[in-house]
Amino acid sequence: ASSKLVPLLEFALGIEVAQLIVVFVVLIVSYIVQTVFRFSKRDWALVMSAFVIGVVIPMIVESPIWNR
Repeated sequence: ASSKLVPLLEFALGIEVAQLIVVFVVLIVSYIVQTVFRFSKRDWALVMSAFVIGVVIPMIVESPIWNR
């Protein structure tokens, strides 16, 4: 049982660390864009929302659920 638990725990912790790294990078980039380049929070939210939508829609369209 412990032989399966350790790899699973390592995998889960790796995913969590990767998520924290992505969040910190996004926060740092957001801070730089809003202070150095003087983007308003509203404009930055629109840009990031458009980026997320542009990434997610192709993933949804290519999802196996649509290819039945």
